[in-house]
Amino acid sequence: MAQQLFKLLIGTFAIQSSLLIGAFAAFAEDEEKVLSTSVYSGTDFAKGSFSYNVGTSISVNRPAALGGLVVDFVYSKGEFGDLVEDGSEGVDSRIDLKFGYQQTLGNFNVLTSVGYEHRKISLTPFDPTNLVQGSKSGAVFSGNITTSEDIPLFFSLGAQYSTAFDSYDAYLQLGLNFTPKLRIGAEGSTGATEGDSSQRLGAFMTWKFDLSTNTSAELTGYFGTQFVKGEDGADPELNVDGGGGNYGGLGLSFSF
Repeated sequence: MAQQLFKLLIGTFAIQSSLLIGAFAAFAEDEEKVLSTSVYSGTDFAKGSFSYNVGTSISVNRPAALGGLVVDFVYSKGEFGDLVEDGSEGVDSRIDLKFGYQQTLGNFNVLTSVGYEHRKISLTPFDPTNLVQGSKSGAVFSGNITTSEDIPLFFSLGAQYSTAFDSYDAYLQLGLNFTPKLRIGAEGSTGATEGDSSQRLGAFMTWKFDLSTNTSAELTGYFGTQFVKGEDGADPELNVDGGGGNYGGLGLSFSF
């Protein structure tokens, strides 16, 4: 697991570094240009599962801080193992492309989006009785509201629903901006795929740092406890989010 984590971190950092180099090269001759793009990646683990994601968010017609049309693209892939030790395992990969509108309402930033998701879940060995497998495409709807960075209290609430595998995710974060660069708080989330659900309760910490006048970065770490249930209320033998117990992860984003 440690070797997989190291390789994935190196890989995602390399992807982001190449995107940053391209961005600096593209705008090197225009220091006055306002940039409104972010790239991000992350890794996540729980009992019997490990996943990573990479993505980008582009504010099309305005600086990101002022709102407007936003385009999001995310690719994620996860591996989840057997929770009853009979050798079963699976791979969960998905691609999301969403178009949204962001606006500022007082001290809050609000983003609503709609788009397309393609998701593929493969089980080994094949289980004809398990609904959570195969390839499905569908519409995806999401929204979130987050406080601005100008106030000490941090609040972020978001949710997403996809018709592919009838899945949803929702989260809540509450914390304090101890300094303009450091944020610490508590988090909770819930989600389900075809009735198999998971809930999380934990803590997070975000550290912001500037790479240049027009480029900033955020490094977030989180950990806590995960609870899972199958569609029938019993503990599932396989769950795309892993099993009950500890969870944690790292996320890194660049805005330029």
